[in-house]
Amino acid sequence: KEPANIQRWFQYHLAVGFDHIYLQVEGTPWIDDIIGKPEFVHKITYWRVPEPNVTDNYNDLQSRQRIAVQYAVQLATAPNARAPVDWLLHIDDDELFYVPGHPVGVPNVKDLFESVPKTYRSVKFRNSEAVYPSAEVKDCFKESTLFRRNGATSYANGKSAGRTAGRQAIMPFGPHDFDVPNPAVVLDTSVLPTPPGLVLHFESCPFSRWENKFWSLRKTPAQSLKNIPFPFYRESIWLMNKCGFLWGGRLPSMDEQQGTNATVAHSADPACHVDALKRFWSSYKVQAQAADTAQGPGYQEQADTQLRIHIDWAAIEQTLPVKH
Repeated sequence: KEPANIQRWFQYHLAVGFDHIYLQVEGTPWIDDIIGKPEFVHKITYWRVPEPNVTDNYNDLQSRQRIAVQYAVQLATAPNARAPVDWLLHIDDDELFYVPGHPVGVPNVKDLFESVPKTYRSVKFRNSEAVYPSAEVKDCFKESTLFRRNGATSYANGKSAGRTAGRQAIMPFGPHDFDVPNPAVVLDTSVLPTPPGLVLHFESCPFSRWENKFWSLRKTPAQSLKNIPFPFYRESIWLMNKCGFLWGGRLPSMDEQQGTNATVAHSADPACHVDALKRFWSSYKVQAQAADTAQGPGYQEQADTQLRIHIDWAAIEQTLPVKH
């Protein structure tokens, strides 16, 4: 729903070797023009679902994700599927699947998945959350190079791919895993010191997406809010709930928030002024850039807490040029 840069997301994943993308869309009427481009139209299958009208959007989202994966498996394994699908990876529109060890040029994810022994039906990958250069970041995928090595402001239990070769109808087990007969058929790469693949999570980026995301979550019931394990989520929901009253029950545009009238409107509670909201966002999302001690670009550990990751965007764009 309303992704920040879905064209770059499509371009990246097709360039690194994914054959097809299955996408569930809520709202986002403008996405039709992007998917209709010659570079994408035959490589993306998408379907629309009604925008949810629920109070507990936080918990309902996970149910919607599970249903989306179930439908994608059904499409990928159908007898009339466009092409055989050997593996299906579930990630969100604010995540990139990254193969370490390719500092220059374009990796091929097929090499990774073809190397998985046939005894495994699922592969678990670690996720790593981005930290941003400032609250003014716009192109999150290209401008972000630092990622948390440990911990996160949202989930930290990874994402999985399920084997669908031979039209195996593997089913999701929640939004992060696939349902398998026993743990022995899951290859858990998330515990390896140097994982073969990473899910890079660009959570709540840019700032405007954070506002929209938590505006939609502001009515989360008190008990559900209490049970959310992430302080960043709880505090963001609480802020949007409080500021919603000040804003008259609607989320003002960024121009309105930054204008003179906005300053007057927010004087009753300075915490709801855009500058204060950006400071809150930055307290969780922005870290000073670590010194680049790497000998060259690529997957590098920065001290004990961060990874510096370089994606060769020039090579990505050359591999799959897209007209704007």
